[in-house]
Amino acid sequence: MCVVACSGGLLSTSDTSHEMPTTFLREGDLVKSLYPETLNQLADRWTVLMNQINRHVGRYPDQFYMEVKALIQQTEHMIEPDPFEQEVIQTVEKLTDDGNLKMALFRLHEVIDARLDGRGFWDANFASS
Repeated sequence: MCVVACSGGLLSTSDTSHEMPTTFLREGDLVKSLYPETLNQLADRWTVLMNQINRHVGRYPDQFYMEVKALIQQTEHMIEPDPFEQEVIQTVEKLTDDGNLKMALFRLHEVIDARLDGRGFWDANFASS
């Protein structure tokens, strides 16, 4: 089942088997894939989203919350988190629900970055070298 988020809410379409939806982001209209192809694309999406949030002044629009939640789902799907990563992702979800999007993204980046380095979250942050 393919699920996409848009400015009007979440939409689901019929099962598209292994077809990968494409990501589109236009001002005022959000339609995005929930499953990126690579960790590098996931990291790139994190960078774009963090830049958007950093440039925004005042209360975040609902679109940013939807984007962060979608990125969390993408990350979980892509990395299949170990117990330590899952705990961080739960913290990220809580931070997002509390409206602390920047901190949520920083914590999510820890997980993504550790995987990009070829290590799990535990190895990257706690294991001795």
